[in-house]
Amino acid sequence: MTRFEFIVNGRPVSQQARKRGKGNRLQDWKKTVRQEAEKYWSSEQKTATGLVMLQITYFYDSVQIDIDNIVKPIQDAIKGLAYTN
Repeated sequence: MTRFEFIVNGRPVSQQARKRGKGNRLQDWKKTVRQEAEKYWSSEQKTATGLVMLQITYFYDSVQIDIDNIVKPIQDAIKGLAYTN
């Protein structure tokens, strides 16, 4: 299994943001995640087509958000780069 790690600084944006009229914030977050992932994805790495494990570590010191809602935007951001849908 190929291991691929990258860090995105900043507070994650929930998938629920688009339902609250904050779609631009959600799209900006996905773009930020994608840009950071692309910095660490080497051109020799192949996009995964089989099983994929995604591990997200979320550090916070004041505001905790529902972790279930931050996974989807991250998955969407790296789809096509790290794995196929």
